[in-house]
Amino acid sequence: ATERTFFDNIGKPTRIKDGYATLRSTFDARGNETERRHFDEVGKLTLFTDGYASWTATYDAHGNQSEAKFFNTAGRSARNRYGVAGWRATYDAYGNQTRLAVFDETGNPTRNSEGIAGWQSTFDWRGNETQRTVFDETGKPTSLRDGRAGWRATFNACGNETERIFFDKAGRSIPLRSE
Repeated sequence: ATERTFFDNIGKPTRIKDGYATLRSTFDARGNETERRHFDEVGKLTLFTDGYASWTATYDAHGNQSEAKFFNTAGRSARNRYGVAGWRATYDAYGNQTRLAVFDETGNPTRNSEGIAGWQSTFDWRGNETQRTVFDETGKPTSLRDGRAGWRATFNACGNETERIFFDKAGRSIPLRSE
């Protein structure tokens, strides 16, 4: 376990801009961070700027983070500033993250602040992400607020991306809009 405390110029614990004065972390035998807790100046659990007081993580057999859960100061499941209480991820044999799904306080699929419940990706033999699609709580294709449901990328023989096409829920190409 590690602990990091921030002090003011007279040696008293003080909160940093992220909303906490002390950060405590625990790690598994492989060195993966499995828990992080945020505390105020007097040692009480406090909310971090992302909207939670602590989180836990689990890892697959290859050391890839496969799950994260967020908690409030009472230790109950809580949504972060992105509107989710946790996420689960899967990876291919090469360690590429192929799927991410977000869930609510009860462990059910939910939509995040972007309006999606997760995404799924495919990769080429070089490890380049060639396609990403987003889905809703039922696993069906959905779209981000700007209408994009995903993208497909093409790479040249050197592995450089040469084209990226965005598409809607129906798989139709859509123009990229600049803001």
